[in-house]
Amino acid sequence: MKKEEKLKIKISLAGDEENWLPKFLIKKEEKFEKMLQSTLDEYSITVNKMEKLKAENKTKTVTYKQLMATKLTLQNIISRYEIYGLLEK
Repeated sequence: MKKEEKLKIKISLAGDEENWLPKFLIKKEEKFEKMLQSTLDEYSITVNKMEKLKAENKTKTVTYKQLMATKLTLQNIISRYEIYGLLEK
C-alpha cells in the first residue's frame, strides 16, 4: 500500500462516540492477543512433548532436537513480548 493510499484511509469509530478506539486498532489488538495465546499454547505443548521424551530417555532423537529448536524459538518470541512490555514476566 502506497503512502498516499494510507493517508486516504478513513478511520471509522467502533460503536458509539464514547468509544474512541478505531475499529482497526481493536481488531489489531484481538489479533495480537490471539497470536500471543497461540505462542504460549504452542510453547506449553512443546515443553510437555519434550518432558515425555525425556522420561522415555529419548533425548538424543531427532524429534527431541527438533522440539528443542522449536522451544528456543518460541522462548525468544515470548522474551520479546516481555522486553517490549506486552507480556508480564
